Amino acid sequence: MPVVARAKTLQNKPDPGFSCPGVEDRLVKPEVSRDEMLRGEKLIAMPANFRHAHQHTRLDYVVSALVREGHLGTTDMLTRVSEGSDFATDTAVCKAGVDPQTGQRFLEELSFEIVDTQSDAEIQARAEELKARGVRRVFAIFVRESKKQVCEWRSEKNAFEPLGLDDEIDDPVFVKPILVKAILDAAEADNEVARALEAKKNPVFEQRKREAFEEGRREGEREGEREGERIGLQSALLMQLKQKFGSLPALYEERVLAASSDELRQWLMCVLSAPSLDALFL
Repeated sequence: MPVVARAKTLQNKPDPGFSCPGVEDRLVKPEVSRDEMLRGEKLIAMPANFRHAHQHTRLDYVVSALVREGHLGTTDMLTRVSEGSDFATDTAVCKAGVDPQTGQRFLEELSFEIVDTQSDAEIQARAEELKARGVRRVFAIFVRESKKQVCEWRSEKNAFEPLGLDDEIDDPVFVKPILVKAILDAAEADNEVARALEAKKNPVFEQRKREAFEEGRREGEREGEREGERIGLQSALLMQLKQKFGSLPALYEERVLAASSDELRQWLMCVLSAPSLDALFL
């Protein structure tokens, strides 16, 4: 049965002496209401506006592509964080399977929150609660008009620290580090997903690579055959030129060596009837 939360305010810090409940021991009813609990206060998880919803879709797209085998990406998953908190983060990554110590799912290791209309106090309280619960890393993606950036919570600073666009989120749960700009930019998101598929050795991706390699090999063989034919035409033409005109000036020999197969064929057809080298190479 759900535990009744004692009254708290968002300003209260997590109680370090409190023994955490199971991650699935509910204070609210998932899939039934929009309620969440944060430090004893009931919150309503309202539907997202466009900025939030669009960014959430891109975040899920990138994160789910990079999650390593043995871990799962999740969306809007409720977690019983503390005695008085039972809320969901926008995107999270947790280990797959059942935690043998609790008989419930594993606690998420990484958590991502899209921030638009939420207050700074609420986002800070969520980060503090998640870190106190044991979530290793907590990120916030700000999509406000006044701030568009990715930040990571730093407990030692008690604040979110901005990450640069060219920074990477490197973590064992991912097959490769996530480029921060891929979270905020659609084109970079596609590139990052492609790199993730390559890192995962995705069967379709690997098949395309094999096909491209085979096509390149076949084209190389065809090019080799064409070059072999051109060299054969060069040799035949040089032999006939020397038989008819004697020693060749360097200018004409260089032209023969640089000529295409079509040019060489044309000269071979005319060499016997040509009155002079100048006439042949006009």
